[in-house]
Amino acid sequence: MTTIFKILGTVNDSDTYFCNYLANRIASSVEDVKIDFSAEFEVDYLLKIEAFKRGPLGSKFMHHKALHFVFRNDVPIGDINAFIELAGNVYNLEDPQISNTILFNRSVREDTYQLMATNKRPIVYMQFIDKAIGNRSPPLIFETIYIEL
Repeated sequence: MTTIFKILGTVNDSDTYFCNYLANRIASSVEDVKIDFSAEFEVDYLLKIEAFKRGPLGSKFMHHKALHFVFRNDVPIGDINAFIELAGNVYNLEDPQISNTILFNRSVREDTYQLMATNKRPIVYMQFIDKAIGNRSPPLIFETIYIEL
C-alpha cells in the first residue's frame, strides 16, 4: 500500500521545509512513499487550518499553533515534533531530528520570492542597513522583511 505524506505549511517557516526533507528521507528508505508538499503564504495556510478545525477531525487542530502540519494517508500526524517521533519510532530513521537549517532558510527565501512573483499581490518591504560604520560602500545590509498586503 502506498503511503502518502501531505505536508502543509507556510513559505516563511523553515520547519515546513524540514518536514519535507524528513518525508524525503523516509521515502528513500521505504518503498512506495509519495509526498505532497505545499508551502504558501501564512494567511492562506491559516485559512486551511481554520477549515480543518470546523471539519470532522477538528479536535486534532484545536490547539495547533505551528505554521506547518503533516498528514500520513490523510490522518493528521501533527507538527515537526510529532513527525520526528513518527520517523524514529515507525520508520526507524537514525537521528531524524538532525537537519541543515542553513539549507532550509535558503529554501524559505527562494520560495518566498518565487511565491511573491507568481501571486501578484501587493507587497511592501523594509530593508535594515547598518550606516553606523562610517561611509561603508556598499552599506552592510542585514535583513529584508516582506509584508504581503
